[in-house]
Amino acid sequence: MNGSFLPVMLLLHKNIANVEDIIDQNQGLKVIHYACYFGKVKALKTLVELYKPNLNSIDYRGQTPLHVASASGELSSIVFMCSKSE
Repeated sequence: MNGSFLPVMLLLHKNIANVEDIIDQNQGLKVIHYACYFGKVKALKTLVELYKPNLNSIDYRGQTPLHVASASGELSSIVFMCSKSE
């Protein structure tokens, strides 16, 4: 999943998938969690601007996308998520 987020964005655009869908059933991760984990800031910006995901959604371990970005050491994702926090 370290590649392009374009296929995911296409599924969202065509309403085949919803931004709040869990895409990893084992961990309860959503698209925004993966974008944060892999430091995909362009994808994050698009997700937030177009699809308005819950930035505080939690996975099965109670981690928000910001927690996931922090755990993976993705500084660009951390900075972006902090800039969007209320």
